[in-house]
Formats: sequence, structure tokens, C-alpha cells
Amino acid sequence: MKKKFIIGSTILILVGLVGLVLLLGPRLGIGIRSFVDFESGRLSSCEKNMNLFSEAPVQMDKLTRIGPLGSLDPAGGHVFPVDHTYLFTTAQTGSVDAGKSGEVDVWSPGSAHLTRVAYIEYSEGNTVVDKDYSIYFQPCREVEAAFYHIKSLSPELISQLGDKLKLQHEGTTGQHTQRRFEAKTNIELRAGDFIGKAGGTFRSQAFDFRLVDKRTDALAYANPSRWGKPQQHIVCPFDYFTEPLKGQFMSLMGSAVGQRSTSPVCGRIDQDIKGTVQGAWFTEMTKETYPEDPHLALAHDDIKPSKPIFSIGTSMGKSGLKAGLYSFDVKKTGMLNRDFNAVTEVGKIYCYQGLKGKWGDSIAKVVMVELVDDKTMRMEARSGLSCVGIDWAFSDRMTVFER
Repeated sequence: MKKKFIIGSTILILVGLVGLVLLLGPRLGIGIRSFVDFESGRLSSCEKNMNLFSEAPVQMDKLTRIGPLGSLDPAGGHVFPVDHTYLFTTAQTGSVDAGKSGEVDVWSPGSAHLTRVAYIEYSEGNTVVDKDYSIYFQPCREVEAAFYHIKSLSPELISQLGDKLKLQHEGTTGQHTQRRFEAKTNIELRAGDFIGKAGGTFRSQAFDFRLVDKRTDALAYANPSRWGKPQQHIVCPFDYFTEPLKGQFMSLMGSAVGQRSTSPVCGRIDQDIKGTVQGAWFTEMTKETYPEDPHLALAHDDIKPSKPIFSIGTSMGKSGLKAGLYSFDVKKTGMLNRDFNAVTEVGKIYCYQGLKGKWGDSIAKVVMVELVDDKTMRMEARSGLSCVGIDWAFSDRMTVFER
């Protein structure tokens, strides 16, 4: 009898709480949905479906090329291999607006729920130099897609957003200070719905497309705890389109210097190899993965994966190596200019000479690298063009990095 009374009382309490929410929810800014993880719990499962998108997000003849996963851009805050692709809409060479991206309409590639919108302001000093939107949408429970650098939203989306955007973050990354405003949303999108516009400026040559699929195996990072769950399940968004669109997108993978032909054609971001210096490294004693500026990556080019590149943030300032990208001619033996995946001897110093900048310019620096153990590396830059004749020993200007 006592048990029945407790169960009955519990039911009455729950009913009362629900009634209270229904009554006071609008005044308190909450509702039934506050008790539900709508982004995952209320959406149907993707199951094994890979054909989630059936419409091109832009008019295909306006799309000049696609930047694959894994590009490196310390100046833009991307020291690590980038987790999204780039859809370029650059104007034709020789036109009046050569170098200016073409403005394009952006459409929903499939049926989905728009779950989050962010508005970002980019400043240099006290001057706002750019602003755009990021939108996040889910075609099903386990998959989240995102478009970044959308210049303007459709009137319908602006109307539904209202005054929901609230300041969430302010900080500096790359060359800009960013103020980020966010809003959670519950907006249905159908394939082909107009979302907004992208491009049309000299500053932004592309808008970005990222996809996270929680059904996939986690990517092989040396230290997974450094990366959030979404980052461990980054995939190529174009693998989720129906044919013939998928093939058309893949044929556009490349950069201004050529197409990517190495598999996977869409690129990759997980470049860590344990027991070598290849991959992402974090400045000693730092806990935060983002922003990426204080760290570095010893990775490979997104278009020519056989080409190793030092992707340097602000971490090598003590020894005078500025933030940027540095390449070199690989040697297959010895301790000079070895590919990063070949640097395996613990406690041995390797040296890199003949460094070239992003645009092929010669850099009057050499770099010494030592794998201390599986989780630690030391680096230092010295003035000069050759490793021959320098003292192969670290000074107090070295920087220690950790996995």
C-alpha cells in the first residue's frame, strides 16, 4: 500500500511539474523542448544511409574548385590541418574583378533541421573588417553539417532568428579578433531551400563546408583527449551526396596550383603518427587546443601529400621563426631534411635547411628537431641557410612541445 502511495505521489509531482512548465515556460524563456536534446534525441537515426544530400549547395557553374580537407593556414588561425572543405567561387582571371570571389546563392543540400546559427564579427584593432554567419544543420541524428562564411542569410531565416543571437565568445586567432554570437534554433530545411548568399568580396574567396558523422570510427590522433568528439569524426561532406553530384564535386578537388589526385581525393586531417614527429604538437604546459596559434603541426600538403610542411604558429618566436608555412626538399637518408614520418630516433637531433616560404621564397633559417620521447619534442630555429657548420645543440631559445 505504501509503495502504491509513493508511485502515485511521484506521478502527481511529475504531472504538476509539466503543468508548471506549460504555465510558466514562456515567461521563464523555457519550454518542454528544454528537457529534450532536440539536436540528437528528436531526430530520426541515419542508420546506414550515406545518400543524405541530393542538391548542390551552389550553382555548379559558379563553383571554380574545392579545397580538400587538411589545408594549412597559420595566418588564418589554422595551424593544424583544417577540418573543413572550401567551396571557391573566384572570379575569372583577367576580369575587372579578378581576385574577387563571385557572389552565389547558397541552398540547403538536403532535408535537415537547422539547429544552430552563429554570427561572427572580425576586427583589426578597433575596426570591424568583416562579418558573416555560420549555420549548423542535421539531416539525421548522427550527422551534423555546417556552412561557414555565409555573408548574408535569407529574409525568412533572419525573421525566424529574431533577437536570439547572444554573445558567446570573444578572442584573437590568426590576424583577427573575433566576436561570436550564437543562437539555438529549430528550423526545418528542405532540399533546395534558399539559405543565403556567400562570396562577392576580395577577402573571402570561399565558403566552408564541414561534416561530422558520429557513426564513423574515431580518427587516429596521438592524443585523442586533446580533441573534442566532433573533431574525432570529421568526414568528407561530398561522400554524402548522390551521384552524379558526388563525382562532380570530387573532380573539382584542388587549388590554384593543381588538382589533388592522391587518395583520399577529399583530403584528410588525421596526420599524427606515434613514434615520429609527424602530426600536431602543442606548446609545453598548455591545456587548450584552441585557438591553434600557440602550437604547430609537422604535416603534409593538402594538394601534394608527399610534400612535408612546417605549419608554425606563434610558438617559435623565441628562436626567431615567424608564423607561417615552410617546406623543404626531402632527403631519404641521414639526419638532414628527413620527412617527418622518418624522424623516429629518440634523443637524436635532425636538422632542416633550404627552407622555402609559402610562395617559394628562400628563408634564411635552419630548424633543429629532436624527438625526446613518444609525447615530447624540442625545436629551435637558427639563422643561416645550411645546417653545416652550426652547433647542433639546443640553447635556451628552444621550444618544447607535447602531444
